[in-house]
Amino acid sequence: MRATRMRRMTHMERTARVARVWRTVHDDRGTALVEFALVLPILLVLLFGVIDFGRAFLLRSTLAAGVREGARAGAVHEAPCTGAGLALMRTRVREAVTAAGQRPPDDAAIRVTTPGGCGVGATAVVVAIDRYPFEPVTPVLALIGARDALTVSVAATYRWERSPAP
Repeated sequence: MRATRMRRMTHMERTARVARVWRTVHDDRGTALVEFALVLPILLVLLFGVIDFGRAFLLRSTLAAGVREGARAGAVHEAPCTGAGLALMRTRVREAVTAAGQRPPDDAAIRVTTPGGCGVGATAVVVAIDRYPFEPVTPVLALIGARDALTVSVAATYRWERSPAP
């Protein structure tokens, strides 16, 4: 058996090997792509959340404007408790919501009340929309399981501007 001798590395060879290992360990190629892949899902969730929040806020503002229109119509109507008064207020709510580009609420969702009754004791007209469904356009809310559970409710109260009783 013959023993083989290993050749000793020169200083220049050792320095080249250390430099090659150093370059391999500190290579920055591809890090931007990895960082982008890690940050992109977070940015998309944030963007989609802002889009849906903006749409929900617009929906709430539109519904609030609709119930204000209905309450305003009822506040100046002679008899807001009658069928004609209720129909007028519901029509004004639907028209205002539709004019803003939203789907009009059902008659069952529009609640009209007059605190103090319909007679001499009535002081105000309250128009409300209860549980109007919000339909998100992005998949973010579906990921957390809240897609079907979102509803918007708004109300407006106006003083009844009737003629004083004789």
